Amino acid sequence: RLVRSSPTESIRRTCCTSIVGPLLPMHLVLTAALLTVRASSTFRFFETIAPPHRLLHMSNDDTTPPDLIRQNEGGMGTGWLADDHRKFFSPPASRNKQPILDILQQHLEPSEEGTVVLEVSSGSGQHVSHFAPNFPKVQFQPTEYPGFASPKAKGPQELSEILTSIDAYCENCENVLPAKFLDATAGTWPGEEGGVACPEYAAVITINLCHISPFAVTKGLFAGAGRTLRPGGGLFFLYGPFKFDSGLATPASNAAFDEKLRQLDPNFGIRNVQDIDAIASTHGLARKATHDMPANNHLLVYEKQ
Repeated sequence: RLVRSSPTESIRRTCCTSIVGPLLPMHLVLTAALLTVRASSTFRFFETIAPPHRLLHMSNDDTTPPDLIRQNEGGMGTGWLADDHRKFFSPPASRNKQPILDILQQHLEPSEEGTVVLEVSSGSGQHVSHFAPNFPKVQFQPTEYPGFASPKAKGPQELSEILTSIDAYCENCENVLPAKFLDATAGTWPGEEGGVACPEYAAVITINLCHISPFAVTKGLFAGAGRTLRPGGGLFFLYGPFKFDSGLATPASNAAFDEKLRQLDPNFGIRNVQDIDAIASTHGLARKATHDMPANNHLLVYEKQ
């Protein structure tokens, strides 16, 4: 997706991700074997180079990849779509968008008028463009951050390219607002006018960001969600690989993935849910649900008290 400041500093700092992450993913020291067992998070890790678009008529069962141009170096199938150069394509986003939607539909009311959902680190745009049509009365605000596309990138991505990919994926979605820049660690998020919090979001969604960014980004996510979510029921959906009770990454494939991330950058790594819960509580959020997801991932659901 995106690396924060330097190729080895933060492959995907904050919101504004999956670009290629769709965006949010990258490669350097990850081995082919690791890519096989940790396909979901690893690809996302590579996906950072540019903005993508949602694949039209492509389901999780599709086996034929789309034609790509400007393929992401080491991206294992990520790149810009040949039939629409504005859109970046991420295989992980294509695979996990439906399983994530299934969980969102269990928690979000699709018919509630005036509902606004903020996506932090939208990546290519494949996720939000898939979610939005299923919640026609909900307004979505996608965001992204222009970090480095991969450890080998010579410079940060162009913000305009990232946001263009998201907007291109969503051009036929009437309930998706134009994509915005958002640094998850910033003290002000969309919805906070003049630095004053205006709680308005029914939900905040972040996909595959915490493990490939400094821990300060995770802290920033909860601080921002705590300020901008509706009190008494606003939800924060956090997707990715996590460590649970023992503090150890399981199964073995996740442990290997965690080690590779830390070798790439000591600030990266699979986060411990107990640490995340502690941060959440300081911002008025409590975990209300934990969903098992494909490829050894989980979707954590936090509620604003």
